[in-house]
Amino acid sequence: MSKQAVAKILDKQKSEEATGCVEAGLSFKLYARGGREVEPEEALDLLEDGKPIEVPAAGSGSYHRFAELLGLEVTNTLDNSSSSGDWAFRLEDGRTLSQTNRYPFYGFIYSLHR
Repeated sequence: MSKQAVAKILDKQKSEEATGCVEAGLSFKLYARGGREVEPEEALDLLEDGKPIEVPAAGSGSYHRFAELLGLEVTNTLDNSSSSGDWAFRLEDGRTLSQTNRYPFYGFIYSLHR
């Protein structure tokens, strides 16, 4: 296993321990607003059009998994000070990926910013 893969696993563990928001099961489905399930390619198109994507099974440490599903790479954390997991990450291409807790529902909402 590469150092990068180990670092992602440790990031996920630390994130979930810090917030108590853990990834739920094996179902990691992506949804457009309104509850329509979308494939990763469409999810990326929607994000690039300024529309959020919801992932009910996501935990606070799922941001690497979400990004990788869409062909994106998280390079560093910009803000992880929220105890509810409302965080922001810099992507390899310079954009920002935001993660927002879906409270009172489970999971997170992701959005993309320039």
